[in-house]
Amino acid sequence: ISNQWQQRQLALLELQGVTVVDRITAAMQALHQHRSYTSIVLSGNTSAATQRDQARQQLTQAIHALDAQVQASPELALSERWNKVRAALQQLTQANWSSHERLQAMQEHQHVLDLLHGVLTLNGETSKLLLDPEAASYFWMDVLVERIVALQDTTDAMRAEGTSALLRGDDAVNDAVRVGGLANQLLGQLSRLQGTLEVLERAGETLPPQWKEEQQRTQQFADV
Repeated sequence: ISNQWQQRQLALLELQGVTVVDRITAAMQALHQHRSYTSIVLSGNTSAATQRDQARQQLTQAIHALDAQVQASPELALSERWNKVRAALQQLTQANWSSHERLQAMQEHQHVLDLLHGVLTLNGETSKLLLDPEAASYFWMDVLVERIVALQDTTDAMRAEGTSALLRGDDAVNDAVRVGGLANQLLGQLSRLQGTLEVLERAGETLPPQWKEEQQRTQQFADV
């Protein structure tokens, strides 16, 4: 009975962790959108201000949803770190950069994304999602918490810098250099994700049917 109770408590803790992962992922996606439209506006296309403001509203909603879940999951011990990240996120939703501060704005977004990733990793540890004794479960959590998040982040950063380079034309040499660096980073992350998925496949796990198509799309995006 004692062992069954422990297994039940562990399952509940992991379920809380999965819910937090969903909330963090939603916040990251909203932050990616906010970064992209902010970059477009600061590159001279002020008509994108409406989309940026909509992304800002979505980000604010995602912050509230994540905050509520963290407060509802004290067992995960995320509050101390999350409170600092929440403050940084809220600053982004209130920021008003000028066009010559575009690079600074992108750096500030990346800094907050890195902070969010830290909360994601801590959640993986305290919820035991990243400490699962079952090898297959561990690798799937590694894919979800580490590999895919990093891949999405680099893809979005590359898209933001590429759009800026197109909009700024002759003034965008440094933007183009950053795009090239991000493309190499993306290919490296894609390779590491593929390596982890191959481990799972060798262990008898079935990979998502859309993986090959997504892999090809990401490869083509990095090669552009």
